Amino acid sequence: MTSSELPEQELYKGRYGDLNPHTVGDVLQRLSDRPRQKYSEDLDLCLSVIHAHIAELRAKLVQQLKSLEQMVLPRLGLTSTGSRYIRDLPRHHLTSYHGLWAIRSHLRSEAECSTTWPAFVEKLRGCIEQAIIYAERLHSELCQISDKPPCWIELQENILSLVGTLKDIPGVVHETEAEISAVDAENEKLNQSQAPSKAHSNTADSLSSKAKISARSREWNLEGAVTRLKSAARGALRKAITRLHSFSYGLGDRQSAYRIVSFFAIVGLASTILSIWKCTPSAISVQLDSNFWSTLGQTVVSFAGLYTIILPILRKADFYVSNKVAFYSMMVSSLVTAALGIIVYHFQTRTSLVLNFLSSIAQLFATLHLVDSAGDRLTGLHREISGQQSEIDMLRREIFDLRAALDDESAAR
Repeated sequence: MTSSELPEQELYKGRYGDLNPHTVGDVLQRLSDRPRQKYSEDLDLCLSVIHAHIAELRAKLVQQLKSLEQMVLPRLGLTSTGSRYIRDLPRHHLTSYHGLWAIRSHLRSEAECSTTWPAFVEKLRGCIEQAIIYAERLHSELCQISDKPPCWIELQENILSLVGTLKDIPGVVHETEAEISAVDAENEKLNQSQAPSKAHSNTADSLSSKAKISARSREWNLEGAVTRLKSAARGALRKAITRLHSFSYGLGDRQSAYRIVSFFAIVGLASTILSIWKCTPSAISVQLDSNFWSTLGQTVVSFAGLYTIILPILRKADFYVSNKVAFYSMMVSSLVTAALGIIVYHFQTRTSLVLNFLSSIAQLFATLHLVDSAGDRLTGLHREISGQQSEIDMLRREIFDLRAALDDESAAR
């Protein structure tokens, strides 16, 4: 078996050792030690590793999208790449994934068409920018999914990691270009010291070309530093946003919601107990003081809140709660205790405080129960719509296949 018949990974190990996305930068820097005519072959090997890394990240995202639709935690192991993943994707994600998958062939074709390193660098920039556009478009499409399970945070981190990897490639290219220019300058100085007569024969055009190369090297060094600084800032911002999303998702969890509401209810209970302990018994007489008007105002507002909750019932809408007996019991309890709190205020102030607190608690948990039930209902409807959309897509594909078969039969006749 010749070297051309060996697999690409064997060629990597034979020439550079274990070549992987983490060591490809070192290999690119070592390319400056090789003759110019062998740049194309070595660059193709290094870019193949970058292509494979991008393709593996894409396959990883495909697996996580499947697990996202099934509401299970994904497996994070990297898998082999292949076009079969494209056929399994939903139609509305096909464009972005296909664009990411096309990056490898596009980069390889650009490398084969490039005759010089600077020309290849210019083409590589455009290709990386296109890949970043595809990845960011994919991220925006997945952000539109309304029902996000816990694995969404991990999926989002991997998409942002893909974007960061793509954005770091130009910086590596710039550093490599600077290293190559520096080595070329050292080689030129060595040649001049060994052959003084040849050094004196340099023309003004060659000196101008060297000056341009030096200026370009300084420009690429500065641009590479700016790129690394921007990449670090974007990474820190991505981590902060991811943590914020994780924190907000934790606050919206059902168990967290009940714990937070219970905590505030306990704090309110402690405050009510303290007010009852410091409240002096009132005389049996009608007193229209400021406390009475304050209690009356709070009771009227609670009546308005109860009326707002029962609006769907009055409108004969599709009203859904998981436990109607508990819901209606809390609503009636809130209404009765609020009314009794106003009635007994003039005779038993402490009892009025207790009744008002019980009314607020009943109304609070009735509202929480209603919101929780409505959220479950919306989640179920969203899943039903997604399932029906998948069935519609399958029927469309079957219709397309039948039409293609009919066209083939008509063409055969």
